[in-house]
Amino acid sequence: VNIGARANSIPYSKVTSSGSFEGYSNDICKIIIKDIQAKTGKTLAVTTQEVNGQTRQPLVLNGTTPLECGSTSYTEERAKVVNFMIVDADPVVPATLSSNTSITSLESFKGKKVSVVAGTTAEKIFRKLNAEQSWGTSIVLAKDYPLAFLQVEQGQTDAVVTNGVLLAGEMSKLANGKFKLLPKVVVGEAELIGIMYGKNDADFSGIVKATEARNKADGTLKRLNAKWFGPLGLKWTAEQKKLVFG
Repeated sequence: VNIGARANSIPYSKVTSSGSFEGYSNDICKIIIKDIQAKTGKTLAVTTQEVNGQTRQPLVLNGTTPLECGSTSYTEERAKVVNFMIVDADPVVPATLSSNTSITSLESFKGKKVSVVAGTTAEKIFRKLNAEQSWGTSIVLAKDYPLAFLQVEQGQTDAVVTNGVLLAGEMSKLANGKFKLLPKVVVGEAELIGIMYGKNDADFSGIVKATEARNKADGTLKRLNAKWFGPLGLKWTAEQKKLVFG
């Protein structure tokens, strides 16, 4: 089994100094692999392949990475071609330099420059606002979140926008106190975050769905959330729990 994972999606997935991957989604995928092995009675050789916002879905679709263990937002469009195991719910919000006082609401982005990682929900939101409401927001694409933060730090853009959990993760990695998270400036309402997997194998899908149901029922998902989100000062709100657990 070749797993797809993100290198810079803390706390969902990150690459370590040794080249291995770890994080909230990676832990869940390890449980899925164990369940597959138990169901089939076979020991699987597991490899991990780095994916990004542009490659993650195509690699699931063509079977290269049957599981994508990162931080992918659930959308109806994506759900038409891939399955999702829902593991989180998170709003899209901005992070700015601590000294920036110009971003106080979504409307503050009119005429501003914003960094977004290519292929993410934030990019789609601002392109839609520009097209439908002529906001004039300049969209600066970044290949990953470290580059997006660097663009803000260098004054190329006014803010980096993505899911709040990912922003908190990146800020913890920077540890320089230069940035602040603006959780009350909601760019996109809380959206479901999930592990993608293919639709073309009913047996495989059945195992993943069974793992999802058990992990939500026996407290595993809550335990892993506390393990990876807690150190960032994050915990699920009542709204997030409702979206994740139904």
